[in-house]
Amino acid sequence: MSKKLQVILLILSLTLLIGVCFFINAIVNQDQAGEEATLDSIEPEVIESQEKLTHRLQVINYHHLANEGDGTLVITKERFKEHMQALKEAGYNTVSTSEIIAYVETEATLPEQAILITFDDGYLSNYELAYPVLKELSMKATFFAIGVSVGKTQYKNTENPIIPHYNYEQAKEMIDSGLIEVQTHTYDLHQYGPYESDEDNVRPDVNPLPSDSEEDYFRVLRNDFQMAISALESNLENEVNVLAYPKGEYTDISELVAEEVGLVMTLTTKPADTTLIKGGSQSMRLMNRYTASHEMSGEDLVHLLEEGTTVNQIR
Repeated sequence: MSKKLQVILLILSLTLLIGVCFFINAIVNQDQAGEEATLDSIEPEVIESQEKLTHRLQVINYHHLANEGDGTLVITKERFKEHMQALKEAGYNTVSTSEIIAYVETEATLPEQAILITFDDGYLSNYELAYPVLKELSMKATFFAIGVSVGKTQYKNTENPIIPHYNYEQAKEMIDSGLIEVQTHTYDLHQYGPYESDEDNVRPDVNPLPSDSEEDYFRVLRNDFQMAISALESNLENEVNVLAYPKGEYTDISELVAEEVGLVMTLTTKPADTTLIKGGSQSMRLMNRYTASHEMSGEDLVHLLEEGTTVNQIR
C-alpha cells in the first residue's frame, strides 16, 4: 500500500471516530436534557400528590364553662369567646368529626389550618354558654357526652348533686344547627369514687380493674360502648362513631373493642398535632388533643398551636 493511501485511510478513520463521538455525546446530552425536563415537569405533581395524601389536624379540648375560671377544667364564657375569636383571626377553620372521617375514607378535602373543637363530659354549660358563642361565630364543635349523665343534676341513682348536664332535647337542638356533633365519652366508665357504693370497684376510665379477668374486661368494654352508642343514636337520630376516652386513658384492648363496635375515631389527651392520612383509618385512632385552660389568653392558645408537635398517627 502506498504511503499516500495510508494517509488517506488514517484521515478517514479519524473523521469517522470523531463523528461517532459527537453522535454519542449528542444522544447522552439529549437523554439528560429529557430527564431534566421530565423531572421538572413531574416533580410539582409528585409534591402535590403527597400533600393530598396527608393533612395536619389540631384538636383543642374543653370541659365546663362558668362565671369564674378555675384551672384547666373550668373557664369563663368570656375567655372561651376570646379563644374562638383568636383562632378565627389566625386563620383556623373549624371542622367536624364527620368531615375528618370523610377526608380519610373518601375523596373529600379539608380546609387549611383545620382544627377540631371538643368538649368532654356533656355539661349543661356547653349548651348554655359555649354553643351561643360558637353559633355567633359560625364555628363547629363536637361534644362528648357521658351516657349515664345526660340530662342529670344528680349522680346516677343517688341524691349527690353534680354539675348539670344537657339533655337529649338540648343536644338535638345543637345538632340541628349544623354546627355541633354529639359523640360518646363512654356510657358509665367515668365514675366518681366517693359517690359509688362500691369504692373498690370504681371505673374512673377504661382501664381494667385488678380483679378483671381478660374475658370480664372485654365484656365490660363491649357492653358499655354498645350502650353508649345505642342511647345516643336512639335519642338523637345521628350516627355515633367517635369516642373520646375519659381522662385520655386507653388500652390495646379498649382500642380493639372500640373498632369492633364501629367507633372509627378515638381521642386521647396527649398534647400534640395529628397527621391524617388518606385511606389510613389508623390515623384516626388515638388522636391527640391540646387541653385549653382559663389561664391561656387567645394569643397564648394560638402560640401553643403554632409551636405544636407533629406526631405520625399510624399505629
